[in-house]
Amino acid sequence: MKRKTDYTSKLFAALLLVVLVTVMPASAAPVSSGNSSATGGQITEVNFSDVTSSTLKWQGYFGNVTNESGENGLQLESSGNVMYSWNYNLSNLAGNIFATLDNTMDITKWGQLGAATPDEIDTAYNFTGSNSDSANNTLSGSQGLTVAGNSVTGPYVQTYNATLIPTWNTVALSRLSGSNMTDFVFAGMIDSKQEAFDGTTKDFQMVVPVNATESPQTYYFYVELT
Repeated sequence: MKRKTDYTSKLFAALLLVVLVTVMPASAAPVSSGNSSATGGQITEVNFSDVTSSTLKWQGYFGNVTNESGENGLQLESSGNVMYSWNYNLSNLAGNIFATLDNTMDITKWGQLGAATPDEIDTAYNFTGSNSDSANNTLSGSQGLTVAGNSVTGPYVQTYNATLIPTWNTVALSRLSGSNMTDFVFAGMIDSKQEAFDGTTKDFQMVVPVNATESPQTYYFYVELT
């Protein structure tokens, strides 16, 4: 994959580590589904409808992208020293929110990103590929995006707005062989001021996989505006 070397000083600074989130693996529990009075000697047919269960394999995130510091959002800078800056119209946001278990991302690692495969994710996160909520049964197709000046594609999933319309893209990317959980980067594509799953207006909504058999996992978030 060819990397644009002149991109480093201009736009790599936009890939800012903004927050880290520790994901606590959830515990499976039965869901209350009604009750019935039992009488000796009786046989009663009991049917259950609209039965659902919570996934333990995926964590969802959603929110807004703002600039509360008052600084201009588009800068030519190096090591925190700004040579020049431009006003960035946050009402027309475009870009991506990246989430990864790797807290040492640098320009080399960003340049190694390419398409992940659902099989790789299932293996790395200890998912069973035939499960309804495996990566194989969640991610499909191919969605293109720009990361650190490189055009990449990856399988994706569209999560819903409040009326269950697929609206928000999460794209799965990986570095190298994609054999470790830290090799993966999940990109939530910014779509300014759209309806989120709960009916509120947000700038992004995305999902990331979670290995429920391991201790809490910490995802590190990066933002790149385009």
